[in-house]
Amino acid sequence: MREALLNAVSHRNYQLSGSVFVRQYRDRLAVESPGGFPTGVTLDNILDRQSPRNRHIAEILALCGLVERSGQGMSLIYEWSIKEAKSLPISEARTTTLSALR
Repeated sequence: MREALLNAVSHRNYQLSGSVFVRQYRDRLAVESPGGFPTGVTLDNILDRQSPRNRHIAEILALCGLVERSGQGMSLIYEWSIKEAKSLPISEARTTTLSALR
């Protein structure tokens, strides 16, 4: 959850109004971030392609020790899900919102 929230803050589109939301449902948590995927990132290449939308924010999060390395967020989320025998996250990308679910 921590990694999903850090990703949402670091990769959101700050030119759009709105906030990052964490929504709790009966069977899952959803982190919603304005802006959809950064340019060049799709559901098919999300684990292989890095495209930081806000490089300065990503660098500050790394300097503060909040992230290990920029560009590793989704890979870590998938890795931890597999290690913990949890369902893999489901990402939904719309033009205005990106959600990481489960």
